Amino acid sequence: MNRKYNLDKIFEGLISYAIERQNGAERYQPLNTPPWSVMRRLWINGILCGMAELNGETMALSYLERIDHRLDQARKSFAAEPLPLNLQKYTIRCLGRYTAELELCSGDPREKLMQVYNLLEDMVSHLQWSNLSNGLYPLMGHLESILPRLTALQPIRFTRLLIGGEKGPNGTAYVSGAVNSPEQVMATKLYTELSAQNPMVEKWPAICVTYFCGKSDLPISLRNATDFDLKIIQMMGDRFLDMNEVHLAGSCELYFAATKGVSAMRILKVEPGQIPYEKEIPNTLESIQAEVGGGLFQPLYVGEGIVLCCNEEGKLNGMEPNRRLGNDIVCGPFFLVGDSESGNFVSLTDDQLALGMETFAEPEQFTGDEPELEPWMEFYTF
Repeated sequence: MNRKYNLDKIFEGLISYAIERQNGAERYQPLNTPPWSVMRRLWINGILCGMAELNGETMALSYLERIDHRLDQARKSFAAEPLPLNLQKYTIRCLGRYTAELELCSGDPREKLMQVYNLLEDMVSHLQWSNLSNGLYPLMGHLESILPRLTALQPIRFTRLLIGGEKGPNGTAYVSGAVNSPEQVMATKLYTELSAQNPMVEKWPAICVTYFCGKSDLPISLRNATDFDLKIIQMMGDRFLDMNEVHLAGSCELYFAATKGVSAMRILKVEPGQIPYEKEIPNTLESIQAEVGGGLFQPLYVGEGIVLCCNEEGKLNGMEPNRRLGNDIVCGPFFLVGDSESGNFVSLTDDQLALGMETFAEPEQFTGDEPELEPWMEFYTF
């Protein structure tokens, strides 16, 4: 078989980098986020599995055991020998070839491209790899261009939201779907933050401009943008709105009284193919529905004072498989939230957040033929 990638050599380049980071200086770690070492091994595993697939190796592959073995061995050493520049160049050149092939593949390659981008961004923070000679920066620049371009081809709907005026507190954000009412604005994270920081403001102005993307200039068969879509849009900022495939759908101006007593809650969001992440949302019906992709949501008690909220019609609506839970598969985005003694949603504690991070740490892959994807549900606690 003619293999496009020398996976053993590429593995050595990537694992050498991971060992350098493990045994050297680590980048700044934000609070309540998965350790960089955990995410790094997942990015490397995803890239190697993707390359193996392009090599025609159809068997179920995972390099995690091999990665963990090498990392454990390296912990016995006090320092790691930096990878020579020529091998750095080779490794990044292979990542560039992989990126170019993904762009030509059918379907949506953005999640695999984002794994490459995340790893390159990680390398930028490491002095031994952050140089102008190994090809790192040109490849990062290419990905920063191609990811928004591929996102603009997706049939998605989103709103650019501006809250506040020129002379007072204000902020902007990209939010999912068509936002055109005070209730929807007040369900956004932006409003929650602004109102909490400025409790004396009694009325808020807002400008909502809704856009849709895709090859057609007609809003046909659209879906609301996911957090993954919005993350890529945010990479480019307002320049994304100037792309040919981004179309204006409508706009409105609102002026509404500030809400009093709407609390925010800390949740753990879990999306298909993504590492879980913490976020804060208003404790409102609209916010909860938005986090699971809209429509009906299903709360499921999973133990330890934790409730899993998923889309009740995720399978019926053909949402992407996300994670296994008991004898079933949850489809579409879901989140974990705390459960009070009175049955209300509350913020996750640090221990609950850590448990959720550990339980759903690794994104799962599905073939689409799993019998559990049939529209019936039976959940068990973890």
